[in-house]
Amino acid sequence: MTRRDLYSTPRWRKLREAILARDGHRCQIRLPGCTGQAREVDHIVPVEHGGAWWDPANLRASCARCNRSRGAALTNRDRARALRELRGRDDPCRVWPHLEPGDPPCPRCGTAPPSRRW
Repeated sequence: MTRRDLYSTPRWRKLREAILARDGHRCQIRLPGCTGQAREVDHIVPVEHGGAWWDPANLRASCARCNRSRGAALTNRDRARALRELRGRDDPCRVWPHLEPGDPPCPRCGTAPPSRRW
């Protein structure tokens, strides 16, 4: 099943509506030019970078404009920080990336830091 196919499944449509309702149909990204009215759902940590497709903690309501431009405006580090804040707990080991170059390995999960900045 392709990514495009996943967006048309009943499971995704139900989850999308739940996320929009949870966030009050208000855009959670709020970049310059934001319309404020959320009609889309954004993966905070992109699936291709290890973000969970179906995890509500990795999803937020967004307007189309912010959802299309957030990749250029937010770094992966910002997305990881936003996901930790959204979860309401400090659980960086479940979020990619959670280490900076030069950091020691994570004491909780043993992940080594990246050799250079992404």
